[in-house]
Amino acid sequence: MRLVAGVACLALAAPVLVGCFPTTRQPAPVPEELAWTIEQSTPTDVTTQLDAAGAVSAVIPVSGGTLTATGADGTSYTLTIPADALRVATEVTLTPVASTTGLPFGETASYGVDIGPDGTELDAFATIQIVPATPIPGDQQVLYQYRGSGDDLAFALPTPDATGISISTDHFSGYGTAATAPNVVQEEYRLGGDAARAIMSELAHRIQTHTQPRADGSRPPIDPDDLQPFLDLFRDYVLEPRIAHATDSCAAGVLAARTYGEFQRHLALLGMSPQPDGRLPGLVTTMAKTCIDQEYSYCRDEHLTYRILPLYVAMIRAVAVAGDVDPSVDEELRAKVVDCLSFRLDFTSEAVVEGDSGWASAVEASVDLTFDLDGIDAKTGSWKPQFREASTELVNTSVSAEQAGWSGCTATATPSDGEFFFYGMELLASGYDAMAVESGPQRVGRLDDVRLRFGTTVAGGDWQVTCPDYPFQPPAISGIWYVTFLGAHADDLIADQSQGGIEFTGWEPGAPGNATIATREWTATGDRVHETGTLTLVHTPR
Repeated sequence: MRLVAGVACLALAAPVLVGCFPTTRQPAPVPEELAWTIEQSTPTDVTTQLDAAGAVSAVIPVSGGTLTATGADGTSYTLTIPADALRVATEVTLTPVASTTGLPFGETASYGVDIGPDGTELDAFATIQIVPATPIPGDQQVLYQYRGSGDDLAFALPTPDATGISISTDHFSGYGTAATAPNVVQEEYRLGGDAARAIMSELAHRIQTHTQPRADGSRPPIDPDDLQPFLDLFRDYVLEPRIAHATDSCAAGVLAARTYGEFQRHLALLGMSPQPDGRLPGLVTTMAKTCIDQEYSYCRDEHLTYRILPLYVAMIRAVAVAGDVDPSVDEELRAKVVDCLSFRLDFTSEAVVEGDSGWASAVEASVDLTFDLDGIDAKTGSWKPQFREASTELVNTSVSAEQAGWSGCTATATPSDGEFFFYGMELLASGYDAMAVESGPQRVGRLDDVRLRFGTTVAGGDWQVTCPDYPFQPPAISGIWYVTFLGAHADDLIADQSQGGIEFTGWEPGAPGNATIATREWTATGDRVHETGTLTLVHTPR
C-alpha cells in the first residue's frame, strides 16, 4: 500500500501548495440562456415511496459487479459498477421506487430506483439500466435524479452508445425515468439548486433533447460543440473557484479534488479529450495531508479514535488514483495514523474460591498497544491494518489460601507471575462518515463496542496442601487464578484454538472527549467461586 512516483512542488507547506495548481485561464462569457445556472436557486424536491419488498443488496468488490432489482410492477433496474469505481468493497442496495410525486413533468408514469449507500462517490461511471414494465417510446423518455429521499431534483446523464434506457452516474442516489418528452419540459422547471448541480443538470438535459433514442433504442452521437458552453461554465464557475480554495480546509480540499475528477470523467464519457493539466496530484495531496492533519487533531484532542483509519484508506486510494505523488506523502500520512492509534490496556482480576480448601488470588497487567499499517491477514494474505500483538508481565499482586478441610493439614499459596498476551482489537463504531470532515453527528459518530482478544500464561499463585500425618499428599495446583479465571469464562474462549485465548465484547464506551475510551467490568459467580475483573482502554496519542 505504499505510494510511488514524485512531484517536486508537493514538498511545500500547505498554504503554498495552491501554487502547484494555478490557472491563467480567464472565465468564458456566460451565455444569456444559461445565466440562471450560476445563480443560487431553490431546489425542486419530490416525494418518493420505496418498494422495500423489492430491495436487493450485495457486497460489490473493488473489481466491480452487477446488481438487479425488480419492482412490484415488473420494472427491472440493473446497476453495473466497473472495476476500480468503488474505493473499498461496499454493500450496495437497490430499492425500487413504488411512486414518485412532485415531478415537474406533468401527470405521467415514472419508474425509479434508490441506490445506497446514498452519496457514495465513484471513481468511474456506473450505469443504471431501466426496463419499464410498460415500454416508453424513445421520444418520450426523460431521465432524472435526486438526492436522499427526493431532494434537489436534476436531469440525469444518458449513457452514450447504450441501447434502451440507461443512466450514467458517478455517485449513488435516486434515479428514474418518466414518460414525458424532455423537450417539452417547461422552462420554469430549471433543476439544480447550486451552480454545480444546475450546470450538470442542464448538460444532461441538452444531451437528452439532442440525442433522443432511435427506433432501435440507441442514441445518436451529440456534437461536442453543443456541450462546450456547459463545460466552460462548470470549469470557470465551479471547478476553478473550488481549486482556489482547496487549502482552506479538509472539506474544501475534498470538494476540489472530487470536482476535478468529476469534470475529467464527464469529458471522457462524452467522447471529448480530457484536459489533464498536472494539477490533480497536487490537489489530492493537499486534500490528503489537510484531512489527515485535521483528523489527527480530532483524535489527539477529542479522542475520536475510530475515524482516522477509514479516512486514511480513502485518502491513499485517492492518491493512488491520482498517481505521480511523492512517496513521502504516504509516510507523513502513515505517521499521523500510527500516532493517533496508540493505546494502553489495563487489566485487573481477582479470583476467589470460598470456604475450606479455598483461595484468593489477584493479578494485574498493563500493556501498550500500537498500530501496524502493514498488517497482513493471516488467513487470506491480504492487506489488513491492525493492532500489533503485544505482551507484558502479568503480576500476581496478592494470593492467600484457606485452611485445608482435613484435620492436621495446612494449605499454603505462593505467588507466581505470568505473561499477558494481547492478540488483537477492533473498535466497533457507527453513525459516522469518515469523509464528513467538518461538524455534526456524522463527523463524530459513536463508539458502540470493542472486540478484544487476549490470553495469559498459567499464573496467579500455586496452592499446596501439606498433611504430615497422611502417607499421600494432595497434588499441588499451579496457577490458581488462571484455573479459576478460565473456568469462569469458558463461553468467551476464542473458537479458533490455533490462537487460543479469550474474546471480550460488551464494553461500556467512555464519555465523549475522555481519554478512557471504554471499560469492560465483569463478575462471574458459581458454587463457592466468584471472579471479578476490569479491562480499561486508555487512549495515549503520541
